[in-house]
Amino acid sequence: MKKGVVLFIFSFILFVGVSYAVPDSDGDRIPDVDEYGNVVDQCPDSQTTVVDQFGCSCAQKTASDCDGVWCCEDDGNECTNDCSLLSGYMITVVFSDIHGRPLEDLVQQVITPLNPDLIYCLGDFDEPHSVREARALVQRYNGGIVPGNHDYALYHGGSPVSIGTIPDNLPPNEIFAYVTRKFAEVRERFRSDSEAFEFIGKLLETNPSMTIEGKLDESQYDDRYRMMVLHGALGGHLTSQVYSTDPFAKLWYRLQNERDTQVEEPLHRKNFEQMKALNLNLMIRGHDKRPQIASMGPQGEITIATGVGDHILSPHNLQTVTVGPYQEGYYAVIDTNHPEPRVSLRQL
Repeated sequence: MKKGVVLFIFSFILFVGVSYAVPDSDGDRIPDVDEYGNVVDQCPDSQTTVVDQFGCSCAQKTASDCDGVWCCEDDGNECTNDCSLLSGYMITVVFSDIHGRPLEDLVQQVITPLNPDLIYCLGDFDEPHSVREARALVQRYNGGIVPGNHDYALYHGGSPVSIGTIPDNLPPNEIFAYVTRKFAEVRERFRSDSEAFEFIGKLLETNPSMTIEGKLDESQYDDRYRMMVLHGALGGHLTSQVYSTDPFAKLWYRLQNERDTQVEEPLHRKNFEQMKALNLNLMIRGHDKRPQIASMGPQGEITIATGVGDHILSPHNLQTVTVGPYQEGYYAVIDTNHPEPRVSLRQL
């Protein structure tokens, strides 16, 4: 008898819970209808949790040929009036320096399970298929793409950059010829692929600053995390291309600079000074070979943590996040479901 009563109560509670469950067919945290049956989610197929109060994502607010965050413009429709009104917290995936590695592993192991709200790709594609794969991801999940130094070199020609691995048994006097030949082969593949080649040209021509600027999850943190996303850095040392000129020089900047050779001068000081002058406290970048978090505190003290690991971003510090090359499996995940955002540097 007692077991029957308990089972009845449990079944009743379960029934009530199911009855009052809020329908949200696309999982964007905007209910399909309200308690009276009125339609709430005006974009029922957003496939992202970064949506406005109508359930509409940035991708649904823009023209079909629009790429990423630069194109969230008001077109007079109530579903597109405010691209900054977001629902819930955000998961952002960042990857850089693809160098021809297919994105299939990233999609299967990271993007599909996480279903991120934003994706940032920081350039250096090296193969046309990588351009198409990255562009499709950013269009589906929202976000943006910035060009890298390899993209600039392949589009404009000129001095070749080293693409791929140089064979260990190659004599030193043959290295330049090998690099030049490999560069020419890849550039010819790009020029033969009009979609990829024109897209790289668009990135370089329509975004002269070579950056994406904004605020990390403004709905959660207001303006405490003023952010810039780019491939290289704001200041540093031109270790990989001594002939580059502004505005493209920053595509080649590494965080090292001429003052870093002095023992008393901490690493990355010059770049932090540039960030401070621009009123930024967070920079997300690629280009360098190792994932790294560098932070400068209010008193000017600099700390650096290199390698995979989890980190908390403080609104009181200046911080650079180097995601590492996806070519070697590195990527970053930013989670803002916390009082202070978490950045996880990972490797497949």
